[in-house]
Amino acid sequence: MSQITILSRSVLLIAFALFLVSGCGTANDQATFDTDGEGHPAGWLPAGHMTAARADMNTCGSCHGADFSGGIARVSCSSCHMGGASSVHPLDWQISANINHRWTAFNSGTTSCANAYCHGSDLAGVPESGPACDSCHTPVPSAENCTTCHGFPPAGAFFPNTAGKHEKHTALRGVDCSVCHINKNHADINVDVNFLSLYSAKSGTPSNDAAGHTCSNVSCHGGQTTPSWLTGTIDVNTECTLCHSYGTSEYNSYNSGKHDRHVNGLGILSLACTVCHDTGKVAVNHFKHLDTALLEGPASATLNDSINYNGTSCSNACHTESRSWK
Repeated sequence: MSQITILSRSVLLIAFALFLVSGCGTANDQATFDTDGEGHPAGWLPAGHMTAARADMNTCGSCHGADFSGGIARVSCSSCHMGGASSVHPLDWQISANINHRWTAFNSGTTSCANAYCHGSDLAGVPESGPACDSCHTPVPSAENCTTCHGFPPAGAFFPNTAGKHEKHTALRGVDCSVCHINKNHADINVDVNFLSLYSAKSGTPSNDAAGHTCSNVSCHGGQTTPSWLTGTIDVNTECTLCHSYGTSEYNSYNSGKHDRHVNGLGILSLACTVCHDTGKVAVNHFKHLDTALLEGPASATLNDSINYNGTSCSNACHTESRSWK
């Protein structure tokens, strides 16, 4: 073969190669990938990729990897599709009968939702993608607003509205969510119980036993371990000692006046506190100041009328003559 023939063929091969390169480097009007910009064309998101992915997701794998974890594009589909390339939302989007997306949003401060291609950077919605959050949520989910997810008080059988003893506590003066839940970043489906220091018992910092559903070192309960939050009860007519204990340094210790003589010396406690105290007055006075270190209204306001207490002394069926309490 002559050198001229070899040279001619080489020129043709080079020209053909240049033609191919030129053809690959020019974007086709119908193409879904912009070869010049090394990415999808303007306006591709969100509707464009949704249409293409539904038509054939395998075409995405050539750039985003066979498992859609990034590939040569170095963009994982799960960076937006939290539950995987074919899932819009996380895999655990539904838990029991309750919608879990609110908790997922809280975990990242709604940043996973506030995406320009999902629900919009201002959560106002994106055409052909996620709707505005306030189309369902009023107000828009916020870690500062408990009632976005919870009832006040919670009154259901499942989280985020498990009833427990919420109603009993929120019915008391000064008790709201912040008394026991001061951690605003709790949206991980775990119940975070953190008490205001105002309610610390003298024995130490309040704590919560999540497994046993009990609390300890809470001033409201005299520092004692509480009954179960879910199933426990306190009968204020007969179970005063579930909170009150004689002779301790706690706020709920009954050390005043002649309690020692009456309770320990005369054994009146065996007859119950109701010998002197009217439980019918408890709701009005006994729990009056739970939002202060006083804890309650004056103890004298819970006495039976028959005690005839005048502020310093009393006369009653036990001793008709007036005797000093102090």
